[in-house]
Amino acid sequence: PTFHILFITFLNFYTLNLFHKFISTRKKMLLIYYLICNTIPILMYYRSLSVFIFIGSLFIFLFSNEKRRIKNKTKIQLVLLVTVFFYLFGILGNIRVNSQIQNGKSAFDSEVILNVGRASDNVRDHELLSPFFWTYLYSTVSLANFQYNIDRHSNNNIQLDSFMKFFKNELIYDFLSKRLWTEEKINHDLIRDDLTTITMFTNSYIALGWFGPLLIFAHIIFLFLVLIFFSPKENDYFVTGLAILCSLILLGTFENMFTYSAFGFTFIYPIIFAQLNKLKGKRIKLN
Repeated sequence: PTFHILFITFLNFYTLNLFHKFISTRKKMLLIYYLICNTIPILMYYRSLSVFIFIGSLFIFLFSNEKRRIKNKTKIQLVLLVTVFFYLFGILGNIRVNSQIQNGKSAFDSEVILNVGRASDNVRDHELLSPFFWTYLYSTVSLANFQYNIDRHSNNNIQLDSFMKFFKNELIYDFLSKRLWTEEKINHDLIRDDLTTITMFTNSYIALGWFGPLLIFAHIIFLFLVLIFFSPKENDYFVTGLAILCSLILLGTFENMFTYSAFGFTFIYPIIFAQLNKLKGKRIKLN
């Protein structure tokens, strides 16, 4: 498990840093290395990892073009790229679900997820576009589950026990919390058992009321300050670190990714390499 976490998180960081170097230098070999790294999560059938790298790459592209106007042609290409990515995300979802239940359906058959999401007949009639329903469902269920828990856990008193549960589950990397303490999960409610995404704020709200989400927000601000202090803007790894942090926030729509080691621990690498740069007094070449 430890090697898996280190491999996945370093792959995230290394791939995104390659993309940043390519955007900065336009060296084609860096793009080739970047594309090769992107094949690894595909071969591992690790959809969430591909999503993380894709979102991080988009942020790097936007941050790298902040001083110059993005052309309309580029904007159209970005929209098409995001659309294709979401479609492929649905296709991969269909393949995974259909293979799990062994129903023999094709990758374009979204019947399972349409049934789970109780899609209308209007959606079902457009079979070719049905893979987009995966993105729609993921985007809306999290907020629905959050509201559902707000309605069911409206009276919360802050106690030491609930605060410790919050600290262990919502602030500490899961590979550490599982080893340092006995596992004490925060139990949340779901509108349906098979719709499990809950946003980064749901469990913190259950544990501490609205004080919990405020602490999560303060934790995010603290991480931004850590990045600025330990990997300042003039450092080679600042943009990569900023993209990783923004990706974690965006994916927080579905879950608290800051404690999910496979993603959250990725944020450590820009800090480490920035400090190594500082100590050695020269740039560290990763390629």
